[in-house]
Amino acid sequence: MVQLLGDDFGDNPSDCSLGRDRGPETVNGVLRDRCGAFPGPVTFDQVGALLTERGVPLAEVPCPADPDEMRTYWQPDSTTMVYVVSGSSYGNAGDVCKVISPDTP
Repeated sequence: MVQLLGDDFGDNPSDCSLGRDRGPETVNGVLRDRCGAFPGPVTFDQVGALLTERGVPLAEVPCPADPDEMRTYWQPDSTTMVYVVSGSSYGNAGDVCKVISPDTP
């Protein structure tokens, strides 16, 4: 893997996957072009305030895999999940850890 991906990454293992975290510079190019640079962590307070202002609801759902370390939110209209750090294993409490949206054609 190091030959393929290089050695400047961090492993993010879970029970069923292994993610390679290469930092904010690897954000999808389309998102980067549309939204601008992603300089660092974004807090859920920032995201929540922006979505509330735009009338976009989020519903908290259980995170059975790691309920003490992660809170999960669902946006039903876009079928998007937002994962927020609540402990200390994944970063700073309150930071958005990842956003997962479905593939679109």
